[in-house]
Amino acid sequence: MLAALGMPRYAHPLGYTCTWCPVDRANTKKNEQDTRRLSQEWIKTAMESLSKQDIPAPNPTGEEHFIFEYDFTGLEHKTFRIQLFDYSGELLSTGSLGSEVAKNLQQKMIEMDGILVLAEAPYKNQLGHLDGPQKTQDALAHKDLSDLSQTFGLLRNEKQDGAALNTPVALLLNKWDRYGAIDYANTENETAKLAEFFKSEPPPPHKGLYDALKHSLTPENFKTFPVSALGEGQFIRLENSEVVERPQNVNPLKAYGLEDPFVWLAQQRDAIDITSYKANALKNVKQCHEQGHVLLKRFPNDSTQAKEIQTILSGCKKKMAYYSLAFILVIVALCFTTETTMDSWNHKKVIAAIENPDTTAESLRNAEQWLNNYITAPNFRHFISKIIIKEQEAKNALVDLQARRENISWGAVETAFNNNVQAALKPAKAYIASYPYGPHIQECKNILVQVALKAQGELNEDAVREVAGHVEMSWQNKNDLISLSKDLGKLPSYPEAETDEMRQERIALERKISTRLAELAIQEKWKEFLVGHHYKMKRKKFLEAANYLHNHDSDDQLDQFKAEFKIAVIKSIETAVESAIKDDRLDDAKKYLTEYSQFPTELQLVNNSEDFRPIIKLRLKLSEFDDQALYEEFRKYKDTDRIQAYLQ
Repeated sequence: MLAALGMPRYAHPLGYTCTWCPVDRANTKKNEQDTRRLSQEWIKTAMESLSKQDIPAPNPTGEEHFIFEYDFTGLEHKTFRIQLFDYSGELLSTGSLGSEVAKNLQQKMIEMDGILVLAEAPYKNQLGHLDGPQKTQDALAHKDLSDLSQTFGLLRNEKQDGAALNTPVALLLNKWDRYGAIDYANTENETAKLAEFFKSEPPPPHKGLYDALKHSLTPENFKTFPVSALGEGQFIRLENSEVVERPQNVNPLKAYGLEDPFVWLAQQRDAIDITSYKANALKNVKQCHEQGHVLLKRFPNDSTQAKEIQTILSGCKKKMAYYSLAFILVIVALCFTTETTMDSWNHKKVIAAIENPDTTAESLRNAEQWLNNYITAPNFRHFISKIIIKEQEAKNALVDLQARRENISWGAVETAFNNNVQAALKPAKAYIASYPYGPHIQECKNILVQVALKAQGELNEDAVREVAGHVEMSWQNKNDLISLSKDLGKLPSYPEAETDEMRQERIALERKISTRLAELAIQEKWKEFLVGHHYKMKRKKFLEAANYLHNHDSDDQLDQFKAEFKIAVIKSIETAVESAIKDDRLDDAKKYLTEYSQFPTELQLVNNSEDFRPIIKLRLKLSEFDDQALYEEFRKYKDTDRIQAYLQ
């Protein structure tokens, strides 16, 4: 039947149509995509089987149930998009009623807008030529249809919320062609034939299901339909002697009545929803508005149903407008009442503040603020209060309060200023904030300037004294003192706030740093001199050391060093000469003594002084070495030249 709805069929006599809608993957919910895909694959296979005159395999039972969508077109140019949730008989077995699959299935069926119950039509006077097993079909139908009644009873108990279930249910006797030849042109004949079928004696097995459904539903929500998905069939005996039934026509199918139950069910659901909407529309205005627009999408704009919904929507809008207006009026009245009560209470506080001579400035400020707000408020504010409390009366009271509070504020400034200018800062700021055009505004501004200058002067003092502290800690560090001198040059941070005393202190500190830097420069130069001098002495360059000392700028420290040098250098030369003699380096020994005679005069000792004796002794000692050497030369060669050299 599901496959037949998607295949070519002979036209319906009433003009109804049905079109199968394949899966739109892009608009399918993620959790339904697999189910929709399997459903599409199955129905395509079923259509292919039918096109070959084979009967499609039954849809499988299990946790996954097929979902299909069809567009049904009825009268009045109305198209219904119907989603079918296909149920394959999982609940017919009483043993499965408590299973998880059964619970999920029941929940799904509860959510449906309508239900179609299928029961196979029996054979009528066609069993004589069939094999034995098929003759038991009528007996088995009694049990199957009884189980189907029980299953529907379970669903009704879950879904029903009144005396009868208010859900459209269609009972379809499918395979109607088995019961007799179908009059395709006159549907009323088939309807009459179906009515006779239920009244026949003995009652058919379908009668129990018919009664169970009919008496469980509201009268207008139950209807029976004879349908045939494949039309008139034919019996064929296979090679294994099995007799099977196949449709006579497949392209197109000679189906009967397939669209009728779906169109009726959709129309009945629309009727139920419209009736419910009419009954509950004015109970909940917001819900009326939302449901009305949802229902409007189901019907053409010029349809009777759309006009009814529009009428109800208009009533809901009017009621919503009345509710809104009433709500606004209540709020406005409440606001006026509250405002008038508060105005009366605040006016009493103003009167008390004016009449009390000991009223604090804070009380006067609050009273003044209320009066100012009262006078400057828009016309719609204080509408009732202004009848009682005249606006001019409020203005006069405001002027008096301002003058009185101004005197109190200035008095606080004067009292604080007489004690300490710093203490007057806060009341002066308060006066400026409250009375920017008051008679004492300039005096208050002067106080702020004095306090600011004092604070800036303290910052200047702190900055100079901080530098002074760092100078003491960096007394021996030239680089730090240079950096501190630069920092001091940037001071004062606030020149206009620097006092003469602080200026003198800053200048004195600058001189102190400059003097110290000069001293450190001299010390550094002296250290460099000493390093060079000691280096020359260590290398036994006594003449260079003497000249280096002689050419250095003279001062007291240098004079003292020269005096010490004249004595110390004798000892250094004596040590160097003795070491050279010991190592048989007579030329070096002579050089040391010769260089001493080349010293600047100021760095040589007097020849007859006690300290000079080592030089004399060393010279004599070297002369003796020379005498001995020349004499040995003469003795060795005994010539005139060597005698002459010795004598010289």
